[in-house]
Amino acid sequence: MLDKLRVVLAGLRTDIDGLQAELEGLPTPEDGPPGRDGAAGPQGVPGRDGAAGAAGPAGASGAIGPAGQPGRDGAGGLPGRDGADGSDGASGVHGKAGSAGRDGAVGPRGPAGADGKSVTGVRLKSNKLFVAIDGREEKAGEIKFPRLAPIVAGGGGGGPRVFIDIPTVHVNSTPYVPGESATLIVDATAEQIVIDLDAAAGFGVTRLEIKKRDSSANVVALSGTVDGGTDFSLVPQHETVTVKRDGTEWWIV
Repeated sequence: MLDKLRVVLAGLRTDIDGLQAELEGLPTPEDGPPGRDGAAGPQGVPGRDGAAGAAGPAGASGAIGPAGQPGRDGAGGLPGRDGADGSDGASGVHGKAGSAGRDGAVGPRGPAGADGKSVTGVRLKSNKLFVAIDGREEKAGEIKFPRLAPIVAGGGGGGPRVFIDIPTVHVNSTPYVPGESATLIVDATAEQIVIDLDAAAGFGVTRLEIKKRDSSANVVALSGTVDGGTDFSLVPQHETVTVKRDGTEWWIV
């Protein structure tokens, strides 16, 4: 059945192709000259108005007109509250000091002062010193006398000699100022020790026996004028020196 339909369709396609070929072979008719315009017909009824178009852009601003006359002054308002105080300003530069004024007049003379006390007597009893002031005796202090060794026969000159036993002081700090004539046993193990002879003279010291007891390399320095020179030092262990003051200088004796 399908085969028959295919045959029929093929025949129809052939017929259509033939008709199209015949139409293409026919001559094309030529256009004739245009005819005259016909008379104008009556005017038709006007149409309705169209919708309004969109608004155009705003035009440029016009020139400013002349100023009007000023209005009358308004009524005065109530006064406002006082504002807060401002901070203090910086201090100005001090001016130069003025010249000194003249001395004032001398004031009246004051009353006479009380009479001072007078020393009316001095008395020494044993080693105690008593001073009488306006006839009234009071203890003023004690005098320390050096301890004296027994008097022994002297040689050479034939007269007796008196030996004064002076105290022994151990010294290990610097500088050291002797306050009295003494024998100084000095330990310079920790540091150099300075014996201030000039300061000692201010205490009335007139004789010092000084011995270096340690074996360190630190010296024991005597600060002052000794034998007309400046300073003197003890260096080796057990070195000893005795110095005596004549009132002005120290001398090795």
